Amino acid sequence: MSSILEIINSYTPFEQSLIGSAVFLFSSWLFRVIFNKAKSSGKVFFKEYSKIDVVKHILHKEYINTNNMQLSTFGSAIALLHASSWLIRALLIFIFFSGLLSILNGDWLFVAASWFCFNCVLEANNWVKDSSSESSVAHVPEDIKNELYDKFKPQLNNEVQSTAHKKINKDT
Repeated sequence: MSSILEIINSYTPFEQSLIGSAVFLFSSWLFRVIFNKAKSSGKVFFKEYSKIDVVKHILHKEYINTNNMQLSTFGSAIALLHASSWLIRALLIFIFFSGLLSILNGDWLFVAASWFCFNCVLEANNWVKDSSSESSVAHVPEDIKNELYDKFKPQLNNEVQSTAHKKINKDT
């Protein structure tokens, strides 16, 4: 092992970066191959991932790749919401480890920046995750909940609604 490290240390920093990138690429590829093999083997741990694959298939087949603009838009919004959730998780992990590295290196300005960034991305994650249950707003007083719910609750425009009723009545 030490002979490998000596050989790597004899290279220039650029060549060392290329070697590191190649090792990272290979290990990422190997992890994906192993993960896909384990997922297809039907183990209980990967049962949920198999369900997610089917949901993604249905989402793309029945919603996104349809000629119905409304279903296509809905499917695209759902896919973007889930993709955003995964991107936010990845960003949280990256910021967390950047903060740890900054602590180890004593870069206290980057520690503070990582802490602020982590909290901002965590708040973004709170916007993406489902908070429709009543327990998520149980701490808010009822009068504030009612005021905001009345303000933001979806409502049909009377003009649109009356036009739709006229069209329905005309067609019948």
